[in-house]
Formats: sequence, C-alpha cells, structure tokens
Amino acid sequence: MEYRETIPLKDGRTCVLRNGTEADGKALLDIYLLTHEQTDFLLSYPDEAGMTVQQEAQFLKQKTESPDEIELLAEVDGSVVGAAGVGRVGGKVKVRHRADFGISVDERYWHLGIGRALTRACIALAKQAGYEQLELEAVADNERALALYRSEGFREYGRNPKGFRSRLTGWQELVLMRRELREPAAREPEAEEGSSALVQAAMAYVQDLFQNDFGGHDAAHTLRVYHNALAIAEAEPPCDREIVALGALLHDVDDHKLFATENNENARRFLTAQGVDGGRIEAVCRVINAVSFSQNRGRRPETPEGRIVQDADRLDALGAVGIARTFAYGGAHGRSLEASIQHFHEKLLLLRDELNTDTARRLAEKRHRFLNAFLAEYGEETRA
Repeated sequence: MEYRETIPLKDGRTCVLRNGTEADGKALLDIYLLTHEQTDFLLSYPDEAGMTVQQEAQFLKQKTESPDEIELLAEVDGSVVGAAGVGRVGGKVKVRHRADFGISVDERYWHLGIGRALTRACIALAKQAGYEQLELEAVADNERALALYRSEGFREYGRNPKGFRSRLTGWQELVLMRRELREPAAREPEAEEGSSALVQAAMAYVQDLFQNDFGGHDAAHTLRVYHNALAIAEAEPPCDREIVALGALLHDVDDHKLFATENNENARRFLTAQGVDGGRIEAVCRVINAVSFSQNRGRRPETPEGRIVQDADRLDALGAVGIARTFAYGGAHGRSLEASIQHFHEKLLLLRDELNTDTARRLAEKRHRFLNAFLAEYGEETRA
C-alpha cells in the first residue's frame, strides 16, 4: 500500500506521513533501535532487533507492494521520527477481517500530534484495505497511549496481567484493544451501548488534548465543567444528558483562544470517529457554540442542553477556582496582575446575573461573594 500526507505540527513545523520504501531500510532500523531504547512500553529491546538493514529494506518493499499491509514513516525536517504499521492477523478465512496496529515515535517528538496523525492514517488505511477490526496491545501503565487510543475509537476487550516480562519492572499488564472499522450503520450492537463508552472516550480525548495546558483550560477544568453540568441537569427540567455530557467535555476543544480550527473541527472529527450520527453531532456543536462568554453576550442558548453547559462553564470562572484560573491564564499569556484584576470587572463579576438556571444561580451565590471578598482584600493590601 502507498500513502503520503503532510500535516501541521503543534510547534509550527510540518510532518510528512508516507509509506516506507526499500530505500528507507536504514531509517526504519534506526528509528526502531532509538524508540525501543527510549521506553519500556514496547515489545522488545534494541539488542533483540532481528533484522539487518537489507532485511528491513525488503520488508518495506513487501509492504509497499502489498494490497492490505503498510508501514508508515513520519518524517520531520528530513529525518524519520516515528513509524506505524497495519498488518494482517492471518490469511485464514476466520481471521481475514482482523488487522494488527503498532506504533512508535521518538520521544523528542511527543506531544506534537504525530502519534495521533499516524494512528488516524492507519485506521483509514485499514478501512481501505477492507479490514473490519483493527487490534492492538498496550502496557496498562502507558496511560498517555491508552488515552490516545480510546479517543480514536479503540475499545478495551480484555487484559493479560502477565503480558510482558520487563527486564526493569517485572510483569507488565497488557490492555487488549480493538477498533471497529465498519461504517456506523453496520456496527455491532456492542459498539452502540448507552453513553458511557462514548463519554469515556471523550474524557480520554480531552485529557490527551489538554495535558500540556497550564493556562486554566486544562483537562481538570473540563472535568469540573462536566460535573457541574451533570449536577445542573439532575436538578433542572428534562434534557438530553448525553448531549449535555458531550457538550461539556468538548466545549474547549475548538476554543479560538487555544486552537486555530473552524466550524468545531476537532469536536466533529472526534464524534465522527466514534460513529455519532450527524444530527447528534450538530446538537453537540450547538451546545459548544453557546458556551463562549465573549461571543454570546446578550444571547440565551436556545436549547436546555446549551443553557446547562453554558452555566456549568461559567460556574468554573467563579469562586476560588475562578480566581486561580484567571491568574494562571494571565501568567501563561504575560499579563500583569492588574490586567488580570481588570478581568474580574470585565467578566467574572458579571457572570452571576447572566446565568440561565435556578440551580446554577444558587451555586453561584457563594462563589460570587468570594470574588468580592478577594477583591476587597486585594485592594486593601495594594493600597498605596
């Protein structure tokens, strides 16, 4: 199989994803040796490399000529920094629908989006090859990888408590995961169970996406908004709680302050990958679009789900947490203390009176009083 795509990275550079060719034998061996030295989460150790450069070259030639297998390379500034592959589980009739997935990325290039891009490309190529199921095994302690896989639609179906025997730590538990590749309409009933699996995937997605945010829009903020939203939904008139949960969890994934995306691109991509139908994707996006304070002044969300999630997000801008987030964001963006204090008057002190639900207004009272108390104390301490 052949493939080529150029993607933007989070640091402004670009990365070329392409199928390896016979000429890449040395590059593939080098990245294998490097990544297997860097982490104990992969299958083998560098001294167990069983192939020469010539054998790696032949391996890549076979993959390029294969109609249903591929080895992808990730190339940045002319250097191979990662690899991922799709291979058949076997040729027998009973297992022809299954493919294996494996991936490794140079740790110096983690957190740039390369792992996610390689994963998505392999999912697409496995579908193209006609497989119905893509499988992987991951060490249970490799939480970052598990979060990525869950966010891209892989589901755990079992564990092997003695899957690996590490030279460093002894037994390593393996998580067995699979991803359905058929179109949503043809998915097995198991993949359509309630909202819990979808909400769990959304949690994993945002934890991965915001793991390096230190400006008040981290995964902890998202989870607080999620829990606020569920508490409000419990007390308010009937609503679609799955839409509330997804809107809360995904409300920042396309925030204009954080991402240069348009039309809820990240949210739509995630929901589509999970097999959510178009109507419900639009419902979630309507909720997300109702959250922003600056873009929704004077407008009340049209749906109960939108009103609930908007209130849930605004509650997290009040009280002690709201104060902490204000200064975290200010510090991350080079604002002075006085500029951050001004934000209290431009936004935070206005929130209580713009809430939509009785539940949120009740919860906001104590937090609003705390803001005023803080400002009074700050003014006292800074008075010349």
